[in-house]
Amino acid sequence: MKRPYINISAPGIKPLPKSPPYRIQINMENTGTNAAQDLQARLLMFDQSLKSPPIGNIEIGVANDIPPRTPTPYYNDSVLLPRDYPAQFVVMALKYKDAITNKNYSQVWYMKWDGIMAGTTSPDFVHVSPEEKSRIVPYVDQYLRKFGIK
Repeated sequence: MKRPYINISAPGIKPLPKSPPYRIQINMENTGTNAAQDLQARLLMFDQSLKSPPIGNIEIGVANDIPPRTPTPYYNDSVLLPRDYPAQFVVMALKYKDAITNKNYSQVWYMKWDGIMAGTTSPDFVHVSPEEKSRIVPYVDQYLRKFGIK
């Protein structure tokens, strides 16, 4: 595959040496052959009931080209969380351009986070099931369209 293709790894909310605050982290890496340009991302977090607007709508941008096999981490070390917090769905949407062909690409990941129970934070975002994805897609459609992803 020559086109850029972004993989993510180790997504989640991680404790820091003196938490709170916590770190929200998503590691990205271009596993294609061509560099990715103008990477923009949206990270949406919302209650699994799908009855309220997202509690998080984080905009991420990478100014530099992302060469192949180059780690490109995103993190924010100022996340404050209560002692108990309900489980959330998490959607990570990316759009970027192939630096060689100028073609535009997008990718979307559908994940979930188990929240916080009695002060214990679930550290990882994990994949949703196909059934959960089918419930999430209509909910996030309006947010992805605003971001330029159909």
